[in-house]
Amino acid sequence: MASPTPYPAATRRGAEAGGISSQSGSRQPAPADLGRIGAVYPPGTVIEARHLVGSASSAMIVDYERGDAVAGTWYSRDLHYFDMTLGRRPKGALGHFVEDGGEDRPVGPILFAPAGYHYAGQGGRGRQKSLAVVIEPARLVEGDEIGTAIAEGLPHFLSLKGQSLRGLLARIEREVAAPGFASALLLDGLCLSLLVETARALRGANEGCVRKGGLSARNLRLIEERVRHGETAPSLPELASLCQLSLRQLVRAFHAETGRTVGDYVQHVSLERARQMLRSSMLPVAEIARKVGFSNPSAFSAAFRRACGETPSSYRKQG
Repeated sequence: MASPTPYPAATRRGAEAGGISSQSGSRQPAPADLGRIGAVYPPGTVIEARHLVGSASSAMIVDYERGDAVAGTWYSRDLHYFDMTLGRRPKGALGHFVEDGGEDRPVGPILFAPAGYHYAGQGGRGRQKSLAVVIEPARLVEGDEIGTAIAEGLPHFLSLKGQSLRGLLARIEREVAAPGFASALLLDGLCLSLLVETARALRGANEGCVRKGGLSARNLRLIEERVRHGETAPSLPELASLCQLSLRQLVRAFHAETGRTVGDYVQHVSLERARQMLRSSMLPVAEIARKVGFSNPSAFSAAFRRACGETPSSYRKQG
């Protein structure tokens, strides 16, 4: 179902199992495939593989070596994917999330590919040992508090940090390597803790970003609250008035503080809200477009496709 590498390989086996994209397209894994995390390997020689399956999670340790560079994508509508290297990743381990719109960056020791996000990665030849964990959050968590915190952490998905996260993943690794009484139940419990600690780590990463100057923490919170919770997308003059700044001051300070334009930020959050509404409601696409600030459905569909790689209707049908 999921590859235990930082870049699930684009192979024929992968396309059949789901979650792995190939040149001819992709399928997302179904919840019934949760225990099949070991069904797809990147091209190469598997030296050792162990797996443990719970009712809402699955974990696998795999040690393998490949002779060629690989590249591919990972996407699931319903499943979160974690990958922790148990050594060093082969050279050239780079990736990005389509929704972030950024260039490839190095993949850290802990990669997180949340449900609903399109990850694209690549890596060189070599040997690697990894722990891969797949979680179906809908079976473990009620409400959207965790999901909201995760959605705000997009810039940090390629390299999660935190001793608590590393400790939980190490505990899962030990259980996979030497399962004991009620291991499957314990795995689900550890994965629930992993989701909470991931949300905390992402919130902390956002709050702890080094300030580059210009905009106060209070004004950043005001902008975020208005963008995320308003009935419609805000205008630049409205945000400037909210922060008691001139339009020019807001534009310069926001860019200095965050490294992005106000417009880019508003559109990113608006499209994230749209993705959530497409997943959780039956509102017409035109109504969702209006709610997130687009003047017409065509403009919304074009922006959504640029950011997510597919149309809103196609995204909804994948559910």
